[in-house]
Amino acid sequence: MKFCPECGNKLVEGAKFCPECGYKIAIVDEVSPGDEVIAKESSETYIKKQLKDSKIPGVSVVPEIDEKTLLNAAKNIAMDNDPSLIIGVIDTALLSRGKTGAAFTGTEVFVRGSFESAVKISYEGISKAEHDIETSFTEKGKKIEVQVVTVEYSGGEIIRIDSKQLGDDFPFKFFARLLQNFDKYVDKVESKNQAVQLTDLSPEIIELYFKAVISFLKSDDGIISSEEYKELITLMTKVKVSKAIANNLRKYRLSTGSNDPFEILIDSLKAELNTSGISDTVILQALALDILSMNRQKLNQWKRFDYLVDALNVLDISDKQIDFMIRKLKSDEDIIEKRLDDNQVSELTNELAAVASGAGVSLGALAVTGAVIGNGIGLYSGLAALASATTATLLPLAAIAGTGFSVYKGVKYISGTSELEKSGIRISTLTAKIEQLRAANVYIIDDINWSINKISDFAAKMQESDQLNNELMDEMMEMIAQSQSVAESGSLVEKDQEATQHEYLIANLPKKLDIEKYDELLAKDVNRVINDQFIKAVYLPIDIGADGTPDDSADPVVQELDGLFINENSDLEALDKARQILENIGYFDTKSSAAAQGKVAAKKAKAGLKSFFSGE
Repeated sequence: MKFCPECGNKLVEGAKFCPECGYKIAIVDEVSPGDEVIAKESSETYIKKQLKDSKIPGVSVVPEIDEKTLLNAAKNIAMDNDPSLIIGVIDTALLSRGKTGAAFTGTEVFVRGSFESAVKISYEGISKAEHDIETSFTEKGKKIEVQVVTVEYSGGEIIRIDSKQLGDDFPFKFFARLLQNFDKYVDKVESKNQAVQLTDLSPEIIELYFKAVISFLKSDDGIISSEEYKELITLMTKVKVSKAIANNLRKYRLSTGSNDPFEILIDSLKAELNTSGISDTVILQALALDILSMNRQKLNQWKRFDYLVDALNVLDISDKQIDFMIRKLKSDEDIIEKRLDDNQVSELTNELAAVASGAGVSLGALAVTGAVIGNGIGLYSGLAALASATTATLLPLAAIAGTGFSVYKGVKYISGTSELEKSGIRISTLTAKIEQLRAANVYIIDDINWSINKISDFAAKMQESDQLNNELMDEMMEMIAQSQSVAESGSLVEKDQEATQHEYLIANLPKKLDIEKYDELLAKDVNRVINDQFIKAVYLPIDIGADGTPDDSADPVVQELDGLFINENSDLEALDKARQILENIGYFDTKSSAAAQGKVAAKKAKAGLKSFFSGE
């Protein structure tokens, strides 16, 4: 009879997890007394450990594989295989990273030299792997040594690789030893996806993921506060949880009884991920990021909160990884709060991508619940993809229509319409957030209706009872308190939505209005008098920031001649009206703006000539 080493519970033969506490049971070979007990593991775990412990130059293991190396290795070494399946790389390339060497998945390894085609070596069925050195001599007596690895299979197939194919830098001895010991240490050959989005996974995984989040939110005080509820619902809208899952989760999060312990839910989640062939490292890191995101006010002192520390320990997240995640969350806030333009966002995300692997955080984990940039831009390519994708995805290239790109950019700049394009990523992020907050209100309304029905049921039961049922009364009071929290979260969502909408309108309006171009365009507007009043209520001759502090360092009269500045404290209605007016008169239209600018330039030239000839 076997017993769980964690809780002492009796185990059935062949059990992989303890049914009582969820502890993972190591599978060992049947051995005689006195023999060495060898704990077997999955092929992915075995390969990762061997690569990490090898100390060989050029070795990297997920999640610490450089992105360029990973993509090159997937294409050139692994025969254009899915990058999300690669778990380790031995990079022997001198110049272009990841183009020669070895690329490992959980089921096979690919090797390639500089001038040879790639060779695939499957793990299943290997009976022998040997390293040898073949020696020969030239006609002049020069000794030539060729390193060789021969892999034999139980079916009779033989694969040979040597240093003439792969170069002398390839670690042949290590490679042979890794394959030779494969059957000895591996109990299951499997390959898991290292880059997924939660929305694409099974309902069971999604439900367990959110149950773990709910259990965590209740772990400090037994309830979900209005602020926590808002964060939870917003996360659900990011993942676009189905109605069926939302209903199941509603019962779970609004129930007055106790939920499953966080640790048990994580063990169940790992088991489900294992069954589905999904990397639990990626999913658990994503869960840690979401948990930290829900505790933004505590990030600077996160170690002081035991329930937060305990949850991150269960997820096996190191301090170094936590530091990176906190840095990532603060960077996301900076995109909005500091109003970073696309170039600044690209620089920031490239910097984060560079340090992610060093911290041991998978870039794929940042996209599991759409956490890369608001709307989940990028999958496995993650953060670094933003730098190269920004221009291609945000500029309306179809509008170029035969003109050179540099000419198009020049016209945009001259016409004053390029400013908004610089904020494309921020606008995209704000748009996604507005959509999520709108969807969150739908969830909250459904939750309130569910709670009202539950309270009505409690009241009906109490009326049917001859005497006051204290237990029923306590349960109803808990439900009422939970309903109040849900209602308050609706107010928080509405407040956040208004603030996001305000920021969105600011991002879609020029900070400084070109008064000459504006006047030229407005002159053709039949409603120019009233529309000008609206614009002049939003745009002032002095720069007033969101903090209400005016920049009075310059003469207002001079500033008015140079341009008008947006008053960031204007209300939503005024900003929206200003946007509509500018759009209607063609302020953002390239053709209209260029024509207006041309007329302004012509008038200035005419005035200059008149002044010159008049001697003024």
